[in-house]
Amino acid sequence: MSKTVSANAAAETLLGRRAYSARGLLDKLLEKGYSESESVKAVQRLMELGYLDDGEYARSLAASLTRRGYGARRVKQTLRAKGVDEETAAETAEIDEDEEDQRIDRWLEKLTKGRLDDGGMLDAKEKSRLFAALLRRGFGSDAIRRGFRRFQDGDDDWGEDSL
Repeated sequence: MSKTVSANAAAETLLGRRAYSARGLLDKLLEKGYSESESVKAVQRLMELGYLDDGEYARSLAASLTRRGYGARRVKQTLRAKGVDEETAAETAEIDEDEEDQRIDRWLEKLTKGRLDDGGMLDAKEKSRLFAALLRRGFGSDAIRRGFRRFQDGDDDWGEDSL
């Protein structure tokens, strides 16, 4: 396809607007109609110049998602969707159990504001709703159960049949 703007210039413009992974930028150039060979060359050039770094992109995006309180699974899933390779995404998304517990506790506080019954407990319907919400935010089921036990002071009614 003949373009008036070179793939190099288009790649620089795109990267100037927002951060991309190498794969994400390549896909965007291809979507705009540039040939694969000129798109690959443009991406490689930006990588060589140090303007495009998947590791840095992954760390930055993971930090943003972490500040927003998302779990490791959601962070990894988002990184993969943005074109970060599996290994980099897995390494970048790792969080320790204490940090994950703190995130779950913050979400539970936020999501239950004004929703507790008179005894300060959650009914089964509310538990299911919260459980699903935390799963969507990227937390594992065991971590969520730990969070509910902390939240409900030992309430361990989280068998598979209660969901």
